Amino acid sequence: MTLATLLQSLEGRVKILDRHGNLDVSVNAITDDSRTVSAHSLFVAVKGEQVDGHEFIPAAMRGGMVALLSQQPVREVSLPFVRVDDSRKALGLLGGRFYGDPSSKIRMIGVTGTNGKTTTTYICKALMEALGHPVGLIGTVAYQIGERTMPATHTTPGSLELQQLLAKMVTGGCNKTMEEYFQAKLRLFTELKGGLKANKRAIVNIDDPYGTRIVERCPVPVWTYALNAKADLRAEAVRLSLQGTTFTAATPVGSFPIESHLVGEHNVYNLLAAIGVALHEGATPSQIREAVASVTNVPGRFERVIAGQPFTVAVDYAHTEDALVRLLTAAQVLKTGRIITVFGCGGDRDRGKRPKMGEAAVRYSDVVILTSDNPRTEDPLSILEQVEIGVNEALRLRPHVQYRKVSDRRDAIEEAVREAQSGDMVLIAGKGHEDYQIIGTKKVHFDDREVARDAIERLGARI
Repeated sequence: MTLATLLQSLEGRVKILDRHGNLDVSVNAITDDSRTVSAHSLFVAVKGEQVDGHEFIPAAMRGGMVALLSQQPVREVSLPFVRVDDSRKALGLLGGRFYGDPSSKIRMIGVTGTNGKTTTTYICKALMEALGHPVGLIGTVAYQIGERTMPATHTTPGSLELQQLLAKMVTGGCNKTMEEYFQAKLRLFTELKGGLKANKRAIVNIDDPYGTRIVERCPVPVWTYALNAKADLRAEAVRLSLQGTTFTAATPVGSFPIESHLVGEHNVYNLLAAIGVALHEGATPSQIREAVASVTNVPGRFERVIAGQPFTVAVDYAHTEDALVRLLTAAQVLKTGRIITVFGCGGDRDRGKRPKMGEAAVRYSDVVILTSDNPRTEDPLSILEQVEIGVNEALRLRPHVQYRKVSDRRDAIEEAVREAQSGDMVLIAGKGHEDYQIIGTKKVHFDDREVARDAIERLGARI
C-alpha cells in the first residue's frame, strides 16, 4: 500500500500541515516504536506520557523506515515526510486503513465503566460462544482470538495494536475530573448513531446516576439494568455467598433463574449487563443459564486461592479507592469472620489516591497489612508513608483495627496467612492477574496467587 493511499484515511479527520517527497512510496508496515522499524516501514512519531516518539526519529531512520509522519516540524529529512496536527489520532486511522478497516467486518461489543469491565467481557465471551460465534476479546488480562490467548501488553492496547488485533480476529474467524471522564465516556454512546452497522443497542446501568444521563442522550435503542431502580433488566431474589451468586433475571423476554460461581453484588451488575448483550444477540434463557454457569472465575477478580485452608484467600485487581471500597463492601456481606486486607499503591502513578486507599482499607477491614505494589522508581517506604496518612486518619474512628506495615510483599502475604483463623477472609488487593512486580526499572516475576498458595502450604495453614 502506498503512503498516498494511507493518507486518504485522514481526510476530514486529521489536518495535514506539511508534506514533501514521493508519497507513492510503498509502505509494508506501520509502527510508532523505533525498535520495531524494518525496511519499508512508515514511522509515526507520537508524544506519549513517558517518552516522545519524535526523539527516536534518528533511530527509526537507521532501522530502515521509508517514510515519516510526525506532529512536530522535522529538519533535514530526505525521506517522504508528512506533518499533521494530531499524530496519535492519525496513527489509529492509518492503522485502520492499513489493516483493511477490520472493525467494519465483525460484530463489536464495547464495555465501558470504572469497574467491572474485565468480568463483564469474560461473561459476554462465554455467552457469545454459547451461541456458536467465534469470539475475540481485548482486555486488561489478555487478548483472546478464538482459542489463542496472548498476554495483554498494556491495560488498554494502543490504536495501532488495536487495529492489528481486530485484523487478526477477522482473519481468525491522565488526570481528569469525573465530569470530564464522563463526557469522554458519553461519546461512546452519543456517536453510536450512523455508520454502516445496523441493530445497535446500548445497555446502561441506571442505579448509577451517570447512567440516567447516558440514557437521556443516547441516540440508539437502550435497555437499562439495575438492582434498585425500575429497569428493563433486573435481578430479583438475589442470594450471595462465598460459593457464588443466584438470582432471578427479569428481562424483556421474561424471567429465568441464574446461578453463577462469581461472588459479590457487584458481579450481579456485571451479569445483568452481559445477559442484556446476549439477549440482544439472540440468546435464549437456557443458553444464557448454561453459559453463565460455565464461568468459574475471572483471573485476578476475587480469584480464590484454595489450598485446603479453613479460611478464604482471594486475590483481586482492586488498585483504586473506588475498586477497593467495592471489594471490601462485597466482602462485608459475605464474611463469617475477620477481614484481613493486604494492599499497597504503585509508584510513579497517582499519588492523590494513596491516603484515600489507606482510609478505605481501615474503614472496612479488621486487620490491615500495608505493603509494596509496583514501586517502580519511587522509594517504597515513601509510598507507604503517604498511604499511612489515610490509615492514621481512619484509625482515629476505628482504633480497634489492627494495622501493620510490611514493605516486602511476599512477607506481607505470609503475615496475613499466619494471622488468619478459621472463618476469616484474606483479601490481597492491587495486582490481581499480574504475575510481576516492577521494582526500579526491572520487571521481576511475582504472582500473588502463587505466593499465597506457597504460604498456606509452608505455614501448614490447612484444615
